[in-house]
Amino acid sequence: MTDRNEKAKRVLDNSTKVIAGIGVIAVLFAIWFSIQFAKSKTKKEFDSRQTYFNAIHQNFNKTWAENAYWDSVGTETSSYTSTTGTNPVSFTIATRKETFNDQFNVKTSTTARPDLYKVLNTSIRKTIASSDTTYLAQLSTLCMNPFVLHKMTSSTQHQWGITHKSYFNQKSVITLKYDSYKDKEGISDKVFPKDVFFEDQLPVCLRALKLNDSTAFNVDVLESQLTDGAGNFLIYHAKVSVVMANDLATVTVKLNDNKQNTYTFEAKYPNRLLKFELGNIAFELTK
Repeated sequence: MTDRNEKAKRVLDNSTKVIAGIGVIAVLFAIWFSIQFAKSKTKKEFDSRQTYFNAIHQNFNKTWAENAYWDSVGTETSSYTSTTGTNPVSFTIATRKETFNDQFNVKTSTTARPDLYKVLNTSIRKTIASSDTTYLAQLSTLCMNPFVLHKMTSSTQHQWGITHKSYFNQKSVITLKYDSYKDKEGISDKVFPKDVFFEDQLPVCLRALKLNDSTAFNVDVLESQLTDGAGNFLIYHAKVSVVMANDLATVTVKLNDNKQNTYTFEAKYPNRLLKFELGNIAFELTK
């Protein structure tokens, strides 16, 4: 009986060692595959993959986000409060430079890999004084092309429900997946036309404009995604123009005949946004 028990024990021990060995091999294979995936991406691919907006890219300074300012400032935070209307609205915009990896398109935990690229990561918080709803957005624009929205998430946090939206840019076609708490919306997805700006990215990407009176162009603009529920996904055929005066640049984005936004930036780098108007609501920098 003892011999039989010893034999069973040896069999169990051997089986355990085999399973453990297979587990180690699986882990090593996963690491190898991850490294090979990263190596398959070349620097040339990263530098050329987001050369979109062929009709307007000449109006932007493509190296604007590569300035040493973004390495030294850490996180740049600006707060704005409405100066018109009876119901105060506030925005907080925080931007910092981060290193992403192309495998997961998120901030990388290690730089010992070849598939890295730089982004300006911006968080936006919108609050309305008399509302229990908070509007949040997190958007990443490419440092190599600061007018290109790479990815974005937005959420509306209501007391009784949350709407979550996720956007990803692939060859200048942005795909949206959303989950809305509102009836007749629910869970769905949407694909937008090629070469579309987001209204929510304008406070960041317009800073990279070549700020002079001759800058003017047309571009499609998706309405703000800081909405209750999924929203209507209205796309404006907008006209952008610049007026320079007293070391300031005022950029007008005429969305349609009835609505326009204006953004006033410092003419000197880093071209901080000092004030803006969204339709008929004006906002000024408070800190």
